Amino acid sequence: MPSVSLLVQLSNDMSAFVSNPRIIAIPLNSLGAYSILSFCLFSIAVFGVLINSKNILVLLASIELIFLAAGINFASLSSFSGRAEGQVFSFFLLAIAAAKVAIGLGIIIVYYKKNSTITIEVDPSVE
Repeated sequence: MPSVSLLVQLSNDMSAFVSNPRIIAIPLNSLGAYSILSFCLFSIAVFGVLINSKNILVLLASIELIFLAAGINFASLSSFSGRAEGQVFSFFLLAIAAAKVAIGLGIIIVYYKKNSTITIEVDPSVE
C-alpha cells in the first residue's frame, strides 16, 4: 500500500504544483497564507503557556507571540479589505505590547531580587 503524504507549500509559482495532486499550494499573496502564519504563531504561544507555565520569561514571550499573531491578523485583513483601521489597531497593539514588556521586565527584576529565581511557585494553600 503506498504511503500518502501531503505537503503544504507557500509559493508564488503555481504551475509546478499542478502535476502533483498531493501538494497543496497556497499563494503568498493570499489572505490564507497570512492566516496560516498567524495561526501557527498563536498555537506556538498557547503551547508555550500550557507546557512551560512556571517560567516567567517564557510566559512573557508566549504572550508577545499572541499579540504578534493578532497584529498580523489585523494588518492582513485590513490590507486585503482596503481599509486602514486594522493597520492602525495593529500599530497600537504593538505599542501596548512594547509597554507591557518594559513593565514586565521590571517586575521580573524585582521578583528575581526578592526570590533569587524567576520560576513561579504556587502556594498549595491557594489551590
